Amino acid sequence: MSDSDPSLRQRAERLSAASAAADTLLPADAVPQLLHELRVHQIELEMQNEELRQAQAELAASQALYFDLYDLAPVGYCTLDEDGLMLQANLTAASRLGLSRSELVGQRLTRFIQPEDQDGWYFKTKALVERGATLACELRMKRADGLPLWAQLTASVAAGGGGAVVLRVVIDDISAIKGIELELQKYRLAVEQSPESIAITDVRGRIEYVNEAFVQRSGYSRAEAAGQHPLRLLGAAAHLTPEQRRTLRRTLASGQSWRGELDNRRKDGSAYVESALITPLRQADGRVSHHVTLQTDITERKRLNAELERHRLDLEGLVHSRTAELVDARAQAEEANRAKSNFLAHMSHEIRTPMNAIIGLNDMLRRAGATPEQQQRLDKIDSASRHLLEVVNDILDVSKIEAGQVRLEAIDFELSTLFEPVVAIIGEAAQEKGLRFTVDTGTVPRWLCGDPTRLRQALLNYASNAIKFTASGGITLSVRLLDDSAGALRLRFAVEDTGIGVDASAAQRLFHAFEQADVSTARHYGGTGLGLAITHRLAELMGGEAGVDSVPGAGSSFWFTAVLQRGHGQPPDPQAAAPADPLLDAEAQLRRNHGGARVLLADDNEFNRSVMQEMLEMAGLTVVAVADGLQAVEQARAARFDLVLTDMQMPGLDGIGAARLMRSLPGWSAVPIIALTANNFEEGRRACMAAGMNDFIVKPVALHRLCATLLHWLQPGASGPAPAGDGWRTG
Repeated sequence: MSDSDPSLRQRAERLSAASAAADTLLPADAVPQLLHELRVHQIELEMQNEELRQAQAELAASQALYFDLYDLAPVGYCTLDEDGLMLQANLTAASRLGLSRSELVGQRLTRFIQPEDQDGWYFKTKALVERGATLACELRMKRADGLPLWAQLTASVAAGGGGAVVLRVVIDDISAIKGIELELQKYRLAVEQSPESIAITDVRGRIEYVNEAFVQRSGYSRAEAAGQHPLRLLGAAAHLTPEQRRTLRRTLASGQSWRGELDNRRKDGSAYVESALITPLRQADGRVSHHVTLQTDITERKRLNAELERHRLDLEGLVHSRTAELVDARAQAEEANRAKSNFLAHMSHEIRTPMNAIIGLNDMLRRAGATPEQQQRLDKIDSASRHLLEVVNDILDVSKIEAGQVRLEAIDFELSTLFEPVVAIIGEAAQEKGLRFTVDTGTVPRWLCGDPTRLRQALLNYASNAIKFTASGGITLSVRLLDDSAGALRLRFAVEDTGIGVDASAAQRLFHAFEQADVSTARHYGGTGLGLAITHRLAELMGGEAGVDSVPGAGSSFWFTAVLQRGHGQPPDPQAAAPADPLLDAEAQLRRNHGGARVLLADDNEFNRSVMQEMLEMAGLTVVAVADGLQAVEQARAARFDLVLTDMQMPGLDGIGAARLMRSLPGWSAVPIIALTANNFEEGRRACMAAGMNDFIVKPVALHRLCATLLHWLQPGASGPAPAGDGWRTG
């Protein structure tokens, strides 16, 4: 509208002209009336102007509201020409497409449509223009920055200026809705394609939905299943007990889940078993609106479990039978092991007993004096006897190791005490063959803790072999520290020689009992093949292993490893006097401190009894000798003795039985009883201790050990009249 109404302007002009004319034409009395009318018209004109201003303000507000509603609408509005160019767009459309309004105008809408949907949009809009209808479709679009956008486009045809056709397009962002639809589609597909049978029922148990697995497994179509109760439809209800049905109803009524097995029937009547889970479906307010039944076919699993159960029962019966067989076999093995141990003990006794007499008589003959020729023969007897004794000891050692009867000591010792005895024993043989003999202890700690006796035994086995199989060159005993962690020392002992060597194929056999490199070895060099086996097993007992590195014709390095602890000890005083010969020292002390002491000797072997009696008497002791345990007990009842020496194995009453009876006699609780035994097995030693004996001496008896043992056990004051004679004669 313009600033004033044309009719009002014309009336004002006429009034002004009339007023001018009145001044000249009207009489004076008519002027007031005219002025009054003029004033009225002026007031009307001012009121109309005010209404005009209000109308203009309302129009401006209406225009502002229109543009606000247009630009800030929740959907995008735009107009396109026939080529799809953007003519107009509101701010929402510009925001949806990621541009300003000025940037958006002039752009083609297809720029913002994903390539796969552009052809569809083109053909739909072409048809729209031709038919003049309304178009609504969903398109995959993209913003100017490349972000994806799902949109619903609603388009209609309108007439533009000059008869042109324009498209009015509404763009609605449905990305969130589409995301939910896709998510729901994913869940729907997951349920539909699930291999498990799924049924959804209302709270009264009537089926509203079943998936494809339910249809395939049961044989009922969706139409046949709709409205049915799944347990009745599949016949499972008939196999539930009344209590199971009540439990199922109570569980579901309380809003809890029910789990169990169902015996179902297909439409064709065939049976199958399913594991079922029925769980409530709750709405946002917590109200249970449906129940979901998930069922897994376990028919094959049940069949396999039943078959496995049959196999288990069969296996249990078989295991029971085999266990009984194993128990019987174990009993037989234990009996065989006991028989072997008894045989070895008996063999040890039968060999050591005459050996005791042979070595003792041989030693007495040598001390009694002999011609050089006789002395040479006596030396050969002694050498042969000791060789036989070594064989017996090796056999017994192997047997004890196999029987688990070897117990390792853990005592502190000085490293030099391992090698010095080996050098003393082997050194002379090495000198006789012209061999160099060296010892290399490297950086190994001086004091160690372990079993020095077994270590020396292993080294002696290796060193004896080295002497035997080395004709020239030298032998080296060495020890190296391989590892030191938390006080545990892993040591590698080795004996290297320049002897005949060992072929690689035979090297490992050497550590098996009774094995040598080849058959001719035993004939040429002698030996039983037990020394290396003993060393190997001793190394295993000490936490190590044994082996050999050798080149035929170039020598060998026999080694073993052992785990020891760090030891503690004091070095010997270099100023201290060297100890006296233990044999002569023990014998002298025995004569001096206990000459005339009464000793009861019991041994069923006449030769051993005679030799032992003569040895004891020549050491200054008074000896009463008997041939069995009963005679020993009778002598104990009849007289007082300072010490008893009794053989273990005697006819009638053996040494153990005799010791038990002696301990029951008045005044015999403190008398030392010492076993003379050829049985070097642990159970024999334990039997001695259990019978009340104080100690044992293994046959054949070494003089210094016998004298030392007697010195240890004879009580102070155990002596009689000073004996006559000079003791052992030295010739």
